[in-house]
Amino acid sequence: MNYYRLSTLLVAVLALPLAHAQPGYDVPIPPPKPPQLTAKPVSAPAPIEAEKQAKQQGAAQAAKVKELESKLTAARVLVPGQVIQDCPYCPKMVVIPAGTFTMGSPDSEAGRSGDEGPQHSARVEKFLLGQTEVTVAQFRRFVQAKNYKTEAERNVGESGCFGVDLGDGKADWRSGRSWRSPGWDIADNEPVTCVSWNDANAYVAWLSELTKQPYQLPTEAQWEYAARAGTSTSRYWGEDLKQACLYDNVSNVVAHAGGGLSSSLKRFATTAFASWHL
Repeated sequence: MNYYRLSTLLVAVLALPLAHAQPGYDVPIPPPKPPQLTAKPVSAPAPIEAEKQAKQQGAAQAAKVKELESKLTAARVLVPGQVIQDCPYCPKMVVIPAGTFTMGSPDSEAGRSGDEGPQHSARVEKFLLGQTEVTVAQFRRFVQAKNYKTEAERNVGESGCFGVDLGDGKADWRSGRSWRSPGWDIADNEPVTCVSWNDANAYVAWLSELTKQPYQLPTEAQWEYAARAGTSTSRYWGEDLKQACLYDNVSNVVAHAGGGLSSSLKRFATTAFASWHL
């Protein structure tokens, strides 16, 4: 191979894109192989798929929990006299047995109001009732949790709340009075006062939300049935009103601690249904 042929070969190599061979070559130069390109299949991003699976698993778990809660609620055995508390600061509830009673009072009863009759038979199914009144401490939990202000604090309808003043002994609306300051010194274990029907409903709605149990204010029939506790006298302890201070949380400033108009819970005798202060 001489210099000329070598030079030609170099030129031929450089001219490959235009021709496969040039005249005078001893061996044709094969064309180059095209490059092979590869690509991976496109798939969904892993984080999105993982998030989707997590949501599905979470929904399935929530459904199982709800089903279990329903079964537990349905299987809850309630024995008359049994005391149940749904949370550490929830009111203790006592199971009241089902029964039939004579609702209302006879025309001959001393001190009877016109709306207490006519007497009639009423049936009450088994239910749970607060063993005592709602305390100041229990109501404060609700107020703090919901940032709630009572109607007395907001002066809804009237200014303050209605009550008896120990200074002059008069019962009327007092501006500035509320459950926080009803007009006498109060303790955490005393019944909450100066709350309206709307305030009470807001409280039981919060209990239902908190415990997932159906709380409500007692009906008139439920309250009277529990208060009578199987008796037919004007009061569950009998007919003698002078014994009221032994059984009920009434306005007796001599019997009440601190000279106020309320008293600590469970200070008085209980009814036959194991509830207090009815």
